[in-house]
Amino acid sequence: WAKKLDVNSVVKLDAVIDAKGNLGPTKIVYGPRLLERAAEQAVQLWIFEPAQLNGKPAATHLVLTVEFQR
Repeated sequence: WAKKLDVNSVVKLDAVIDAKGNLGPTKIVYGPRLLERAAEQAVQLWIFEPAQLNGKPAATHLVLTVEFQR
């Protein structure tokens, strides 16, 4: 359904990945409201590796970009 919309196809989400690689709560930073929920659902399916700090797993804060294909 999104292919027919004439909107920007990029959504950016603010996220925290914990020391076990689990995605924490996300917050929309940028993107069309019509695609926000789909982007949040998509990143829930992603598998993350935790960041490393001094050779040990650590939580990290980042912005995830979801680009929908037309």
